[in-house]
Amino acid sequence: MNDNTVKHTGQGILHIGAVTKESPLLQQMLHIFDEAGLAAKKIAHWKEKMEEKLLFNSVINFNGSLSSENGELIDNPYFKKVMNQLFMEASSVLSLPHSPNLWHDLCSLCENTAENQSSMLRDVLHHRPTELDAITGYLVKKGESQRIPMPCHNFVYQSIKGLEKRRGGKWGMY
Repeated sequence: MNDNTVKHTGQGILHIGAVTKESPLLQQMLHIFDEAGLAAKKIAHWKEKMEEKLLFNSVINFNGSLSSENGELIDNPYFKKVMNQLFMEASSVLSLPHSPNLWHDLCSLCENTAENQSSMLRDVLHHRPTELDAITGYLVKKGESQRIPMPCHNFVYQSIKGLEKRRGGKWGMY
């Protein structure tokens, strides 16, 4: 494996939606993905889907930076408890329902990608900048603006920034 190789590790569905109004380009894109053998579907509520993805990334990326593989996040009760705490905080700040279905989807994602390493773990191990500011930093700022306490996300943010600083990485938002 090298920097120019993609390893396909799981099946998923590409969700596509129009931000303002639907255009014929949307149907063309769906057709192109279908011809390429990629599962894609049109969605009406793109913002909610993006927030769900942000929620999942905020939970899996940090916990994944502590474990070797995503499957351990479900198998290890301590990691799973932290996952749940991060899930509750992020779903509150994003105004997503604390739905058992959403939690189930998150756990299923970890199971379906059980052998994967999180991108944040790979970034930390290879001394690369992480996505921390775009994911956790965003949620922390959003929590502050809404006066919603985010103790677990704050811990995540400060801890990963500490690792980045220790290895000479860039400064964060604080």
